Amino acid sequence: MQHPNYIKKALYYHELLEKGHVQSQRTLAQQVGISQTKVHLILQLLKLDEKIKDFILGLDDADPRLDFLTVYRLQPLLQVKSKERQRRKFQEMIGEQYPDQNACYEKVAL
Repeated sequence: MQHPNYIKKALYYHELLEKGHVQSQRTLAQQVGISQTKVHLILQLLKLDEKIKDFILGLDDADPRLDFLTVYRLQPLLQVKSKERQRRKFQEMIGEQYPDQNACYEKVAL
């Protein structure tokens, strides 16, 4: 699945694994043509706060913000254990990249 939305991609990979369509992350990586490490990193995004995931899932597939919200930019948020702080960090990250649109990201930090 070639998709710009890493949360959608993570959900898809998770479903393939859960339903037994692929036996392991290694097999999945081989089938989609990326490293096993990247498959693991993508799946880790499912541990993000629900509001962050919902926000990203709500973006249109053609939204250019998805080019910014890469697995590597989102990954550091997983180090933040508090979901509230995770949301604040996400809002700060987005606000720095898109300062003129900061109001639409405030709902994530609630």
